[in-house]
Amino acid sequence: MLPEANPYKYEYMRLAQIREVLASCPLAIQPTGLLEWHGEQNPIGMDGLSATYICERVIARLGNGVLMPTNWIGTYGYATYPGGVVFEQDTTEAVFLQIYRELLKIGFRVIVILTGHWGQSQQDALSKARETATQEAKDAGLDVRLLGYRWNDFLVEQMSYGGHAQEGETSMAWKIGEEIGLNLVDLEGYQPGTEHIVQYPVGNRQLPKEESETWDWKEEVADASKCSPLVGEAFFDEIVDNMVEELTDALEEIGFKLP
Repeated sequence: MLPEANPYKYEYMRLAQIREVLASCPLAIQPTGLLEWHGEQNPIGMDGLSATYICERVIARLGNGVLMPTNWIGTYGYATYPGGVVFEQDTTEAVFLQIYRELLKIGFRVIVILTGHWGQSQQDALSKARETATQEAKDAGLDVRLLGYRWNDFLVEQMSYGGHAQEGETSMAWKIGEEIGLNLVDLEGYQPGTEHIVQYPVGNRQLPKEESETWDWKEEVADASKCSPLVGEAFFDEIVDNMVEELTDALEEIGFKLP
């Protein structure tokens, strides 16, 4: 999305460039999301779009390291809601573990997965993968930092995002849309109140919890003082600032100081 992030995108790099990064700043950032319902007003890829946009701003600020292509494999929720492509928790945990293993294999020493999607199943999958990979690295005698975050982890306490698909996420999608020149958010016809959700059949899938047939929309989404691209930018500024600080500290712990 951001041209200034392009020099750090792993898929664009030649081998000599990858070796140079490993020598100067062995950091890999992996944005991850889920194709998931976020109401009629928001894009289905909200989670991956927000994680990717944050990671692009972070890597551009750091000025070194690599940004991996967005991973769209994630686990519950809202598997029965319109538009979602949702994977089992075991599958998602295996993908996260393989990401850590592969990036360790290449030689990265600070590896962070930033998920734009959460919920208990997603958090458990990421935590278990991180714990397993960390123990494997320790057993191999590697001095590394394996990290896993939700973007919400980088918000100060008073910055409430309002919950799934509400004013915070809508503001963030709106800001990303402005940045890339697309109408990602459409609030025309938006009505606060209760919406009845037409759900997909579960089939033989065992959901971790029952998904409600209704959704309650907040008045804040229709309030320009609480939901706008400017509000989205305030969220992104806070998240990026705090994530940059966290990763700078992690690099310094293993002996790499950025200019």
